[in-house]
Amino acid sequence: EQRGRVDLRRVRGRLQRFRSALAAYPLEDLFDAVEIPLERGLLDRPASFCHLDLWQDNILITDPPEPERLLVIDWTKSGWDDPLRDLALLKTGTLDLLPPDQSLALALEFLPDHAPGTLTRYRAYLALTTLHDLYWLLMNEPYEFDGQRAEKVPRARHALARLPAPP
Repeated sequence: EQRGRVDLRRVRGRLQRFRSALAAYPLEDLFDAVEIPLERGLLDRPASFCHLDLWQDNILITDPPEPERLLVIDWTKSGWDDPLRDLALLKTGTLDLLPPDQSLALALEFLPDHAPGTLTRYRAYLALTTLHDLYWLLMNEPYEFDGQRAEKVPRARHALARLPAPP
């Protein structure tokens, strides 16, 4: 684990596993969304301590009338990575319960800035997270794979079409 920088070797290894397992499915655009910025060095960034499993079941929010408080739980998968990966996990694992345009608009509110480099990295992590989800489903819940693919891939493509591709 690299504490100072995002571990690009790990990203490449994951992509290789995903490519091998998902080769029968037309997902080239999702792979390109990760591999092109990876090859161009756009994912080579300082790492921060990240949750790496950020979705609705790991976020607790107090009910009104109390002042709203938020608590993030279950840090067992945490580690050093790009914080945009956590934000991609939040979108694909929770915000995608909303309609596609609303989901993306809300996700973009969490980004630290909307600079082209940030948006390109976020686009890559959205694709990587979708590929990870598909791989996990195929390996662990194959009976759910086709239904989930029919939902996840169009949502990912919707977001990719609205975010800048690498220069």
